[in-house]
Amino acid sequence: MRRAGIGFRLWTGCAWLLLTALLSFLGCSKRAPSTEQAPIVLRVITAGGPNRAVEQEAARRFSAKNPGITVEFMDAPGRDYYVKALATLAAGGDLDILWMGSGFGLFSWRGALLPLDPFIESDQDFVLEKYDRAVVDWYRHQGKLLGIPYGIDVQAIAYNRTAFDVAGIPYPTSDWTFDEYVKIAGLLSAFGKANPGACRYGAGVDKIAPYYFGLSLLDEVGARSGLHGPSGEDWIRTNVELLRGGRTFLRVGAQGTLDRLSEFLQGRVAMVEAYTWDMGELRDRARFPWALAVNPLGKDGKRAGWASSSGFSISARTKHPREAWLLLKELVGVEAQRSLMSATIPARTDLQPEYLQMNGLTQCNLNALLEMLPHMKPVARVPESLEVSQELDYWFELALQEGGGDVMPRLNQSIDRILSTSPARN
Repeated sequence: MRRAGIGFRLWTGCAWLLLTALLSFLGCSKRAPSTEQAPIVLRVITAGGPNRAVEQEAARRFSAKNPGITVEFMDAPGRDYYVKALATLAAGGDLDILWMGSGFGLFSWRGALLPLDPFIESDQDFVLEKYDRAVVDWYRHQGKLLGIPYGIDVQAIAYNRTAFDVAGIPYPTSDWTFDEYVKIAGLLSAFGKANPGACRYGAGVDKIAPYYFGLSLLDEVGARSGLHGPSGEDWIRTNVELLRGGRTFLRVGAQGTLDRLSEFLQGRVAMVEAYTWDMGELRDRARFPWALAVNPLGKDGKRAGWASSSGFSISARTKHPREAWLLLKELVGVEAQRSLMSATIPARTDLQPEYLQMNGLTQCNLNALLEMLPHMKPVARVPESLEVSQELDYWFELALQEGGGDVMPRLNQSIDRILSTSPARN
């Protein structure tokens, strides 16, 4: 269920103003010299969930190698993770290691993370070159490496093979285009309406992504909305035409919602955006044959797809930087990455061939996820990422309600204002 309104936006805005005020102390506060004696306690904050068992096992391996050091975990589940982690740091809470994802910029711009370059240079046992270079670079800020990835999350298109077979429509090809994607969705929807019991809709999305129009949410440096101009207008108009009233595409849950796959798994939607972490659920719950296809080529003739990464960083305020580095290595190491292959693509390139074999889903063309790696369109890692996402959702919902109208100029103006007035940048 989605809610967008002025009251909600005012509440979140006030919350972020308060949090920003608290975080202003991060850069200027000085840590008192540590008088703590052994045993050492390292505190890790993560998003918890199904990864917790792997994280705890990594901590056990670390403690076995480093007697006298205890690891404690703090959970901050779901979308509240970044707010809780930032608030904990701002309140002076003891944190040594933080899980990192698309909210990396919230921490890097505030000086909350410890540069890792000195540890890597002096540690002969850690070879950064074994990690996907493009993904590693997502954890750089102003020339400093502030995190190490363990997993890569990408998106492809999952489709119901039975729905295609019944409707007599060929499966998506490796060179299909966005226009073909829309056409196929329309044919499947028309077939579903004329034939009770068939898939009712050709495709389900929360919103049609800007990258199909050669766009990004933000410009290359993250200083301005990337949706300005005719292509941005085309993007919002297409969303309204295809999504409003369930004409061709069914509106399904957003990326972080529990119901996002439900319409697909129930056989009502023939195609849906699927992410790396969905593979286990699709394997276990789908009662029909399904497969993955790479994202269609966009209107600019280029392929692109949503991408993000999971990793770990060290708090700039840790009292135990050397020990924290040793624990971080365990959390992003080979054993941890192998244990997480059911949910994410390993960041170490030498482990990626194992990814296909370990999941046992080669008949579903799981390789489509690996084929999307050269076409990753990562989430912009800026300090205002949560605010920008909330603003986009608000204006997007308004566009669907009003039928487009003059929403795009207001959306762009609002995002530009957020980016230009950010206390974290100034």
